[in-house]
Amino acid sequence: MNHETRTKEISTNAMIASEGRDEKRRLSLADLRTIALGPLLPYRDAGQVTHGDLTRLGVFGQKPTWDQLQEMYGGLEGSLKSKWATTRTLHERYLRDLMISVTRLEPKISFWIGPFNADLFFYQVGGEFILGKQRAHGLVLEVDGEIHDGETKMKKDGHRLEAFSKRGIMLHSIRNEDVKESAIHTLFRQLKLHIVSDHKARRRLLMRLYIWTLFSHLSDIDIEKLFSLEPGDLRRMTALVRGVAKGQARHPISKNFTHKKSPVLTEDQS
Repeated sequence: MNHETRTKEISTNAMIASEGRDEKRRLSLADLRTIALGPLLPYRDAGQVTHGDLTRLGVFGQKPTWDQLQEMYGGLEGSLKSKWATTRTLHERYLRDLMISVTRLEPKISFWIGPFNADLFFYQVGGEFILGKQRAHGLVLEVDGEIHDGETKMKKDGHRLEAFSKRGIMLHSIRNEDVKESAIHTLFRQLKLHIVSDHKARRRLLMRLYIWTLFSHLSDIDIEKLFSLEPGDLRRMTALVRGVAKGQARHPISKNFTHKKSPVLTEDQS
């Protein structure tokens, strides 16, 4: 390996590592906000702060509507795509065309989910999840080239897989050379995938993903506006959650409150 190639490899690995650290930071932020604003989320999730906790702290707000979430997510997605412009590879385009041909489903392309960007996302697909007994809903397909063989990239990919798995989202990577129709049929057979025809279930999934993404990227001010909170409410609640996690909380809080690093949201809890 010559000096120029080695220098380029070091630079690439440094960029990948930096992206990985940013994803972890945003993932932690989203988890913290999810716990703090649990009662105001438009779906149920165990182990969160209660309405009583918010009331005792003088925090009042409203659950955002589907239209509000769609609008806010759409604006954020546009901003992220402008900032992180990506060029779709020939293999990614081919995989998309194959999936449409085989399943008749239109995927979301370069779709932001939490702090991550997915090559292809099928919100219409469910399956038997490999970790635990929860049912999976949502399939992320990634097309991997040689760069994914590097240690730094493999570590980053592993963190992404863990984050998706905890939320019941399937992630499957296909090598460039394996993008073919037979691979699609094998994928559905091995993961026991099926088409989710329930449109309400599809919307519930997208709602959770929109909130996860918004919590990963928006400022406190924007989150407070979305949930009709007063300025400073989100900061006070997240500070409380941190205090409970460290055993230092001085404010009244529900005895049933438990801190969870990564809330698991299943279809049954929607």
